[in-house]
Amino acid sequence: MQAHAYRLLFALLFLLVSSAAAGAAQPSAGALKSPTVSSVRLTGAATAGRIAVQVLVRHAPIADPAAGTRSIGSVTVVLTRFEGDRNHTIGGASASHVLPIVTTSLNVVYAMLLSARQSASVRRASHDGTLHALVLIDQRAQARGHAPGRSGGFLQVSARLTGAPRHPSLAAPPFLTLGARAKVIIGADAVGRSILERAEVPISGGRLLVLTTGGAAGNGLLGADGAASALKGMVHVLAADGQQLAVLPAPPGFTFAMHPQAPQAGVLVWPTFAAPGTEPVAAGQLTLRPPSAKR
Repeated sequence: MQAHAYRLLFALLFLLVSSAAAGAAQPSAGALKSPTVSSVRLTGAATAGRIAVQVLVRHAPIADPAAGTRSIGSVTVVLTRFEGDRNHTIGGASASHVLPIVTTSLNVVYAMLLSARQSASVRRASHDGTLHALVLIDQRAQARGHAPGRSGGFLQVSARLTGAPRHPSLAAPPFLTLGARAKVIIGADAVGRSILERAEVPISGGRLLVLTTGGAAGNGLLGADGAASALKGMVHVLAADGQQLAVLPAPPGFTFAMHPQAPQAGVLVWPTFAAPGTEPVAAGQLTLRPPSAKR
């Protein structure tokens, strides 16, 4: 019996070492730097008295992503009441997003809604000044045939319940797609307001229309009511091989609207305009949706 146990243990160790070696031999899906938490906001003015939690996370770009890399970010918030020398868990929630593969850092808003029972406990702890929030962040990158990349971190802070934000904004998903070439990237400013940063849509002749908003104050800001926002910035028209055919300031008529409720589809509209160096661009619109983090 003892010899059999040793053989079984040896076999398990062999499998573990072989698995680790196989994983190490695979190229990585991409090098991930650790994301950081910029702010944690608890808002009391939510549906049916339930408390809304918003966490603003700054995700670092993925260095050298493999072809077909898919990245998912997730946040878990654990709310506790500090009493004496112990922390008592009184609530918690999680949220996740499919992230765009970007070359610069991206602010992402994660929004969660506590249950009525949890909300009541959080209100009491906030009133007593004993409320704490533990925030766990995780980012994963995966590509077929590549070893997964992963990074994360955590933060524990004293928390406080606040009223409704002065300038309400939509907690928008950071990435919307339609097919292989159409996509919208949505970031957030320093106070967590969602802003459209980049849009790419296929147009006639195999070309690609790219709009970048440039981060100008208020440009591309998405309102909480889902109304269309006028977009300014620069427009690039690219050939099918990626060659730039034209670049010009965005003409009037670019707008973007996102439905405030799940699944938060967004509608991008663009006008007809002349693009020196290539054929004119015809007006159009597309409805894009966030990819599922579960697939």
